Amino acid sequence: MKGLAVTLTVVLALAMAGVGGTLADFSDSEEELDDILQAGSLDLEVNGTNDPGVESFEIRFLIPEKIYEVTKTVRNVGTIDGYLYIHFKNTDSVETNDKDLNGDGIIDDLDMPEPESVAEYGGKLGGKELVGMQNLGIVVSMSNHVAVTVAFGPDAGSMEVVDMSSLDVNGDGLVTLNEAECTQVLVDVLPACSEEYYLSYLFMLEDIAEEAYGLDIYDETDPHEVKWNWWPTNCLQGDTTSFDVMYELLQTDYTPPGG
Repeated sequence: MKGLAVTLTVVLALAMAGVGGTLADFSDSEEELDDILQAGSLDLEVNGTNDPGVESFEIRFLIPEKIYEVTKTVRNVGTIDGYLYIHFKNTDSVETNDKDLNGDGIIDDLDMPEPESVAEYGGKLGGKELVGMQNLGIVVSMSNHVAVTVAFGPDAGSMEVVDMSSLDVNGDGLVTLNEAECTQVLVDVLPACSEEYYLSYLFMLEDIAEEAYGLDIYDETDPHEVKWNWWPTNCLQGDTTSFDVMYELLQTDYTPPGG
């Protein structure tokens, strides 16, 4: 009997070593069912609406050097974070007037106020004879002289200014509508499923010094003449500029061309 036990022990040892190949360790397996992959979404709302319901705005009777603010709300009602971009597009400036000065029932070029007429076509101003910007072949475009600043944040009371300094072509510290046109401006990250964030535009009509156009008719050191030094601003009396704003929400790992 002892010899039989030894023989069985040897056989089992060989089998467990893989010689026999008929035995297996304990094992278990599990199967998962109905796996799903779903794409996330980006969905931008401006003032709570989508196209074509995004309303335009109007600011009338601008005064030079005064700041005018328009605030919009933006919200990402999608499921993934996105970068919010804005574009100023289709900027256009039109020679218009804001009242019927000659009383003919039509507001047209004939209603150009006298200060604008002198600035555009020449005449006497402050005791000096002006040639006029149009006579010099210079068109003073309003969109070249409306500075824009953009601010953004989750709280209307603590928004931060968006850095657009790279658009300041002439280096005067201001970004005008013409300088900003057709450029993708990164505002900030707009989180998914967010509450409303605030996006403000601040506009300012510049006071234009004659030196901006290489002119030196009035003496800035003379207290009697210095007030006339900004006479080119009169070219903009009653004029209008219009533009479109495109809002884009792009996924956060998107890199714009050149960016």
